[in-house]
Amino acid sequence: MTPTKAISQATDWLSRLAASSAAKPRLVRWILGGPVAIVATLLIMMGMASWWPEGAARVDNIVMPIVLFPLIWAAVFFYALLEDNLPRAVVVMVALIAGHLALVFM
Repeated sequence: MTPTKAISQATDWLSRLAASSAAKPRLVRWILGGPVAIVATLLIMMGMASWWPEGAARVDNIVMPIVLFPLIWAAVFFYALLEDNLPRAVVVMVALIAGHLALVFM
């Protein structure tokens, strides 16, 4: 696939995303703030084990994501609900999920 074709497809996907989120913004926000926020939070917790330092007892990378779960969930939840630009919120949530999903399976 050529770079121009990839850019064209990405632009087309973003324009369709903007149109669909503008049509039903309440539904999109409900989905982003509910199930997508929980999935993103759980994947962030799982991915944190790979990038958080282990610490002296070698358990910090396991304990800290569990301790920080409420803070991570609150940040993701409120971002999904309070972001003015709804397509950007969708792209950020998808990027968070994709990035930490890659960390989990690497």
